[in-house]
Amino acid sequence: MKYLEKKQHFELSRQSAVQLELLRELKFHNQAIERLQESHLAHFEFANSTKNRLEQQKSYNAVVLAIGYAGFFALWAFLKDLLPDRATSLTAILVGFSLLVYVFWEIGIAASNTFDIIHSENDLGRSSANKVYWPEKLFPYVWVLTTASGLAGTVILFYNAIAHFCQLPMWPS
Repeated sequence: MKYLEKKQHFELSRQSAVQLELLRELKFHNQAIERLQESHLAHFEFANSTKNRLEQQKSYNAVVLAIGYAGFFALWAFLKDLLPDRATSLTAILVGFSLLVYVFWEIGIAASNTFDIIHSENDLGRSSANKVYWPEKLFPYVWVLTTASGLAGTVILFYNAIAHFCQLPMWPS
């Protein structure tokens, strides 16, 4: 009888050791899951913060561009009668190109957002995590085009304003 009691006690001890090892593993895995959740939460918060900053930056850029165009046209209205024909044409081409790119850009984004809304209503339940948002990739190029051409036109206009004031030759004449 003692043999059976020892055998049962040994089996219980062995089962307890296995259960204890399983509990240790479970605790380890739970800690790993908690670390992953914290990491994902931190990544999500960072992504959300970055998205908010990008939205604010886009709004700021739109305001600065609007002020820049308004300032350009105010300066041009003041100087248009004094400018040589070539200077007028060149500034009109440069700033017109800048405006054209900017307007097409805004129309493209509006159309893209509209199509995204329509498709998202039709594709309920499908993941869009792998979707590439084209404006984010093209924005730097559009920004450089609109800013560089607009500033070039403004510099020509500004130079001619200074040239007129200082009685220097206008450019291009």
